[in-house]
Amino acid sequence: MTTRWATGELLDQRFELVAPAPDRGLGDSWKAVDRRFKNRPVLVKFLRAVRGSELPEELADHVNALRSLKNPQVMAVVGHGVHGSVPFLVHEFFEGRSLGTGLDEARESGTLLPLVLLEALFAKVSAGVAAAHAQPRPVMHAGLNPGSVLVHRMPGEDFQVRVLDFGLRVWADADLSAPLRSARNLEYLAPEQRDGRPPTVQTDLFGLGALLREMVSTPPEVGATMTPTAAHRRREDVSPAVWDVAGVALHPDPAQRFESVEAFLAEVQRAWQQPLAPPPAP
Repeated sequence: MTTRWATGELLDQRFELVAPAPDRGLGDSWKAVDRRFKNRPVLVKFLRAVRGSELPEELADHVNALRSLKNPQVMAVVGHGVHGSVPFLVHEFFEGRSLGTGLDEARESGTLLPLVLLEALFAKVSAGVAAAHAQPRPVMHAGLNPGSVLVHRMPGEDFQVRVLDFGLRVWADADLSAPLRSARNLEYLAPEQRDGRPPTVQTDLFGLGALLREMVSTPPEVGATMTPTAAHRRREDVSPAVWDVAGVALHPDPAQRFESVEAFLAEVQRAWQQPLAPPPAP
């Protein structure tokens, strides 16, 4: 990964860059320490350059909305600024690695991740997105993919999840050092986004549907992207009902998707419990 920043560089006389932090979604990300708070570790994420030393009004409004978004499943924003005409966000530091990395490694090793893990993980991601939608000023993600989900698990403890990059797709570049096969080459954009329409709740539902579809697919051959998902790549231990529910979230017409993330998740959770498909006739 190439970067214009250097170890030891100081932002706002407060945040000291320590080392690049790859696999952290969009933008050039660095592990740093906050000198004002006993050198607590933080994550600094650089966005696209702007003119001058102030945030554009639209970005400033969005950053303020992000800073007010407090949820255990969402990567907290604890600071922001502009350094060398480049805006940056300061996040809580989280040790996890991206879901994209986990899916890539599972594919390369021919491993299927346990369904109980995938079910719980998807519920946590959905809860984080739903919490963002429920803010007084709703925050849309509009760029959900495996690279924007960080997962961390300590031995003997439940795993933790953080969703990051809410609304940053238009303000930050992809981390080119992140996993390229499943986390970066997927087409997660909803049809309305390709038409230039502003994101809505249904846009994020499309992203969640695409995420669920990838999570319950068998790995494709090396070198191929995860989409489109063909019928022969459906895991045999997943009920067809899960695929049906994901299909509703992925409907090309936003009006035909679910009303909310909560409604979608409730249907997904019911679908996990439905019977498996009968084996093919000999």
